Amino acid sequence: MKYFINFSRIAVGSLFIISGLIKCNDSIGFSYKLNDYFAQDVLNLEFLIPYSLILAVMICVVEIVLGVALIFGFKPKLTSSLVLLMMLFFTWLTWYTSSCISERDVVTQMGEEFNRNCVEDCGCFGDALKLKPIESFYKDLVLLLFAIPLFIASFKKSIKENTKKEDWIYCGFSMVLLLLFNLIFTKWWFSLLFALVLFVVVYLVKNKMKNQWLSLLAAYMISLGFTWYCLENLPVKDFRPYKIGANITEGMIIPENAAKPVMEYTWIFKVDGEEKKITTDGSFPSVEGGEYVGLDGNPKIIEEGYTPPIQDFSIETVDENLTSYFLQKEKLVFITMYNIATSEAEGLAKLKSFTDEAIKKGYTVIGLTSSGEDAKQKVKQDYNLNFDFYLCDEKVIKTIVRSNPGIVILEKGTIMNKAHWNDIEDIELEGEEIVSINENTSKLEEKKEPTFDDLALYDTAYEKNMYMASEYYLNTLKIPDSILVKLVPKDHDEFHLFYMTTGPDHKLGKTAFFYDTTQWIFEKVVSEQDDNFYIPSIQLASFADGEYAEGFIENLDIIAKADTDKFCKSIKGKEFAQKNPIKYYSVEYNCE
Repeated sequence: MKYFINFSRIAVGSLFIISGLIKCNDSIGFSYKLNDYFAQDVLNLEFLIPYSLILAVMICVVEIVLGVALIFGFKPKLTSSLVLLMMLFFTWLTWYTSSCISERDVVTQMGEEFNRNCVEDCGCFGDALKLKPIESFYKDLVLLLFAIPLFIASFKKSIKENTKKEDWIYCGFSMVLLLLFNLIFTKWWFSLLFALVLFVVVYLVKNKMKNQWLSLLAAYMISLGFTWYCLENLPVKDFRPYKIGANITEGMIIPENAAKPVMEYTWIFKVDGEEKKITTDGSFPSVEGGEYVGLDGNPKIIEEGYTPPIQDFSIETVDENLTSYFLQKEKLVFITMYNIATSEAEGLAKLKSFTDEAIKKGYTVIGLTSSGEDAKQKVKQDYNLNFDFYLCDEKVIKTIVRSNPGIVILEKGTIMNKAHWNDIEDIELEGEEIVSINENTSKLEEKKEPTFDDLALYDTAYEKNMYMASEYYLNTLKIPDSILVKLVPKDHDEFHLFYMTTGPDHKLGKTAFFYDTTQWIFEKVVSEQDDNFYIPSIQLASFADGEYAEGFIENLDIIAKADTDKFCKSIKGKEFAQKNPIKYYSVEYNCE
């Protein structure tokens, strides 16, 4: 029995340490799980929801401290009593949630409505090791087989504080168990380092101060400090499907050879006036002389099929889904706010300078939130934010980054970096700054009229006009209408020259010349109703292709809808009218 008690101390203590550490690493995620349990249609403890984060931190830190106490033999009666109480509570909780799921499956299979909410995973090991409630229930039953003998042994005074030699033995075996747990499940080697530091500090305090409470206080402070660090930054280890290096698009794909769910269908036939039930895997049975009546309840899932790690991610407006469009962007920044109203004001105040710098360096910056339009417009106005917000599921945003607001940097759907708003100053953005004319209006007085000294070096009229436009842009931050309108290319060769100004080796490559001038051309029609730019703006839109295409098409859509008769008359007989997107709108409005 002595050896069983010794093993129980090491096994339960080690499990409490790794379980607590995983939750300390992501105590915000654990608080979300507690909120699921506190919901009205689960345990109906909604009054605890405002305190869920505090409770989450307390539970996971206490878990680690109890694990240390078991291994070192500190306060055995108190420790074993608290361990047993926790195990009894968690055993009941996992039984409750697993029975809820079983009841739901029976009710839905009968075709009836189930009006309770069931928690799908217990959160015992966070996102590091997903266990179904029934699996957690069996796990807790096994742990009770160790916790109950520990409780009895402690009151029989069979558990005493370790000697120095015993400390080395117990801690050594605990490190072995933690190593095995990492090898099999988490592959989180930092947990071994954490446990080693924890054991060494507790060992030193114990032997120096000769006080069990001070030793436990040391374990408590180390665990709380680690938890605080993860709260103020991000989890040290990200076990979620949105970790750095993960590709969101790939995470949503179901492979062709993925396992399919195994279903069981029960068909009802009437044969010779009596009902007969036949069960198949989905194929419709052939019953000689039988009249088909219907299905007996809903299909039963015998075996779950493959579930992609990312299921509900989307980037949407009220009218359309833009997920694929944005995930193809080479340089993309998400500013995540699952609920704008609860976003931290200090973090919001830091967004302006960061997002402006990102935009200057060529990043597309968008906000992701589940909040409504009024909240989105208010936060943009209050903090002068220069980007738009799109809709995304609140739970998904909470999963992406444990910060409100949070920052995620992507490249073609792959997460390259992400950060808590506390660390926003440490984020390094790639690329050189693009100078936009709109940010330099205060320097107009310092600019001089261009002299066009090199005009003779250019051969064609388009090249000469491009040169003059660039000199005006660089020197006066504005371009005369007579030159601006001639920037509209007549063919692909001229458009190639125009678009080459975005290249890194071009003298305009570090500016927003292409994007500013094309937008000015469209604004001449959209905002100023200047007829001199009407046909040129449509001609410019005919070159819609690549990363700038969306802006071209948006402006063309506004122009065409504003006056369809004028649009149709303007493109009649024009060569560019046969090119998309002009052709599309021509058909749309029956111009031909």
